[in-house]
Amino acid sequence: YQGRFGNNLFQFAAAKIVADRFNLNIENPLVQSILPHENIFQPDSGDDISLNGFFQTPTVVGEFGSLNFAPIEEKEGTFVHVRLGDLLESHSQSGNRFASADYYRKALTGTGSGYISSDSLDNPIIKELCAEFNLQLYQDSPENTIKFGAAFSKKVLSLGTFSWWIGFLGNQNNVICPNPLDFPRWHGNIFPRQGWNIC
Repeated sequence: YQGRFGNNLFQFAAAKIVADRFNLNIENPLVQSILPHENIFQPDSGDDISLNGFFQTPTVVGEFGSLNFAPIEEKEGTFVHVRLGDLLESHSQSGNRFASADYYRKALTGTGSGYISSDSLDNPIIKELCAEFNLQLYQDSPENTIKFGAAFSKKVLSLGTFSWWIGFLGNQNNVICPNPLDFPRWHGNIFPRQGWNIC
């Protein structure tokens, strides 16, 4: 596994698809054939497959529908995910990689209330959005945050794999994300999914 929780979910989901398709078990680490992203669903030979990568491609994402995810009961309302922490700190020299407060304001127009989660709950952007849109802070484990956020009927995402999973799981009808072309590319070609709204 490489990266943080959202990346790890991509890696596990890709491994699960390959394991199911070729009747294999997932075991870490596998040390034989290493397959590039594009060919993970068509191994050339051998019984052991070692997957190495982030698997953030439209081809891999297109296969995620074959996985049997637990159903998520939909909740009325809005969930907002704001990623700031590591983008503010470790990527400050490589360009602006996080959406501005204006993006969230535009996406939240007409929203009466809801929840907001972030890796930087003390950031002024979070405090401003809470006050302007009557949002309650939500803080829990990564797993619970994704499950909680994914259940809402309206989801406002940031860029990155963690936020992507909030959008992908549960309701797909009212998902809003930033335009990835407005930011330096630091994740795979996964935004937006078909039907998601760019704001």
